[in-house]
Amino acid sequence: MAQYGTAYNIGQGQYRAGVNAYLQGTQTGDTARYRVSTWGELKNIDGWSASNLWRAWWNGSNWVWTEVTRGDGNCYCSWSQSWQYTNQDVGIEWTETKGHSKKTLWFATEFRCGSGTYSHAEIALEIPARDSYTVSFNANGGTGAPSAQTKWYNETLTLSSTRPTRAGYDFLGWGASASATTVSYNAGASYTANSGTTLYALWKPTSSTISSVKNITLGDNVEIKWTPKATDYKYKLKFTLGSETHTTDYISPNSTSEYPYTGYTIPDSWAAQIPNAISGVVNVELTSYTNDGTQLGTSSSAFTLTLPNTLKPTVVPSVSETSDNSTIESWQNPPYYTYIAGYSKIALTATATAQQGASITNITVTGSASASGYPFSHTTGVQTAGDKTFTFVATDSRGMQSDPETITVNVTAYSPPEVSMFTAERKPAPNITVVDVYGVWSFSNVGNNTFTKLLEYKTSTDSTWSVLADDIQNQTPLTLRDPFTDSLSYNIRLTITDSLDNASSRTVYIPTMYVWMHYPTGGQGVAFGKTSETGNFEINYDLEVYGDAEIQNGLSVSGLDHTITQADYYDIAVLVARPYRPSLHYEVGDWAANNGAVWECNTPTTGTWNASDWTEIDDGT
Repeated sequence: MAQYGTAYNIGQGQYRAGVNAYLQGTQTGDTARYRVSTWGELKNIDGWSASNLWRAWWNGSNWVWTEVTRGDGNCYCSWSQSWQYTNQDVGIEWTETKGHSKKTLWFATEFRCGSGTYSHAEIALEIPARDSYTVSFNANGGTGAPSAQTKWYNETLTLSSTRPTRAGYDFLGWGASASATTVSYNAGASYTANSGTTLYALWKPTSSTISSVKNITLGDNVEIKWTPKATDYKYKLKFTLGSETHTTDYISPNSTSEYPYTGYTIPDSWAAQIPNAISGVVNVELTSYTNDGTQLGTSSSAFTLTLPNTLKPTVVPSVSETSDNSTIESWQNPPYYTYIAGYSKIALTATATAQQGASITNITVTGSASASGYPFSHTTGVQTAGDKTFTFVATDSRGMQSDPETITVNVTAYSPPEVSMFTAERKPAPNITVVDVYGVWSFSNVGNNTFTKLLEYKTSTDSTWSVLADDIQNQTPLTLRDPFTDSLSYNIRLTITDSLDNASSRTVYIPTMYVWMHYPTGGQGVAFGKTSETGNFEINYDLEVYGDAEIQNGLSVSGLDHTITQADYYDIAVLVARPYRPSLHYEVGDWAANNGAVWECNTPTTGTWNASDWTEIDDGT
């Protein structure tokens, strides 16, 4: 605040000296530069004035005066106006170094006129000490706080960047008190207050970080590792796969060494979260807590969960017989269940079950049939006998395959019935005509297959067959008495038919009763070795012709389905009928002749005579 001297009225004016001292300049580094200014004033001057303004500073023992202005007649003010001279530099300047003590400087101004002093003002200017301040650091439960620092007056202090440490805690910064919750200064921040202080470390409990996880197979224990930050901290683990989650109870390692946790096994039901793959990713969260349950933070990681082969699907196959033949179908009731080659079909079906959320995508069958699909159904025919093996495998949406399931079906061979031999011959008997027949046949004794026997006859002039008997037994001679006569020849046919309507038959020709020569009374024709039946020339002997025989109208041989005409054979050397089985019967007409050669039919077929059945036994040469 400015100080004023006593005001003096001189003449028509009033004089008053004033002083105001203040510091000018700046404080830089370890030094501070100071300057002082003063001022004075003349008021209510009317007319000329010769007053002079002086100013002075106290050098510690006396005043050092300096004249500022001289009243030289140029300082004139009209009434009620004032003249003021301000901010005049005293002209002193000095420098102080850090740590100097507090100082008080005195300054003065006064007006002089001649030898008189009319107004005197003094003021004291205090120069503050160049002080220093101590900034201390308290680790507040931790260790490694930085050393104290000195802060100089009006100088900015850069705080130490050293950070203290504390087990289980993160350093947040420096606070104003031990219980502060707000950071006042960060490490390395600027401190500007002209005062000393103690700064306290602020801490936040530290959460642990998962250091490693282990990929596992479903059914194995998990393995999660982390390093606890304090011995009294506790933890929880949370496992997540899809919509499935599991959180452990508190885990207390009671150590600050790396801790391996293996106390949880992921249940099989979690596999349902991986319906279309054999592995999935399980997310893990580790949450740290203080001993009183305060949550500190979480750490995340993940591991791969692979599904074991035990979760593969299962397949249940089945087979059944089907056929387009109603008779074969009827055989599939107990106790038969017979598969017949050439007739039966095998219907293959299968069901499959996937596990833990997967679905069945395909069923394949290999072996005696090849097919695939889902749902699965397949029908295959069987043409050959023997064991038929079918192997079924199911595949699920994960690509897992079931263990193969195999079914073996035995297919029974079938052949149509066959009459391999049939004979019939007259047998001498007193006063009656007797014919002995003998048949050999076979049929497939499969399933519920049965056969019927039919013995028929007709005369050489009949166009239709008549039933003779049905009591003939396989490989057993049968003697027939009716309706045969000595004077007629007969064809006798044995037919065997099975349940599938397949049949086989053989026909035997029986000539009339044997006579050397017969010429019917009052009739026509002549017969040798038999009775005359047709009124033509008939022979029931082996015939050998020596020399040329000219046939004009064709030659009919009984037992052949072909009439030899002149166009067919011109020169016939020999036409022979030989016994097929001499001990049992005679086959008549099982011969053909061509260009003088002799041919024999050794194995007659049913119905017609095939060229392949004939063998040349004499080429006629």
